[in-house]
Amino acid sequence: MNKHELKILPEYFGAVAKGLKTFEIRKNDRNYQVGDLLDLKEWNGEDFTGYSILMQVTYITDYAQVDDYVVLGIQKARSQSGITAENERLNETMAVVKENSRLREALEFYADEENYEWHEINDLETVPGDILNDNGKKARQALGDGDE
Repeated sequence: MNKHELKILPEYFGAVAKGLKTFEIRKNDRNYQVGDLLDLKEWNGEDFTGYSILMQVTYITDYAQVDDYVVLGIQKARSQSGITAENERLNETMAVVKENSRLREALEFYADEENYEWHEINDLETVPGDILNDNGKKARQALGDGDE
């Protein structure tokens, strides 16, 4: 299995990304094989746009094609675990969102001025605010370095 980086124009890239276009017609100058990966990089004719999609070749035919051209049947590439690359990116994004939420909670705790105030228990006794009692525990938990 080989991986091929290929340019693709925006009108075709959009159709592939939406699942409407499930084939590519290409000059067979790379000896394409079933199972090969196509890293389709959107190209506007002058520059790469930064968008790409990883597809896998599922079928090849040269039926009724110009010499040295083939039709490649393609589908979104799957990882070894069977999850599509798109789903893997979604999982990675969700992990980042979860981590950001955890870090935000810690930041809000340390940003809250009330957590720094001393509290009176009775006329004779005051106790330190939550920050002094915390000793950085929330920060360590948020960073994954301390007790959960």
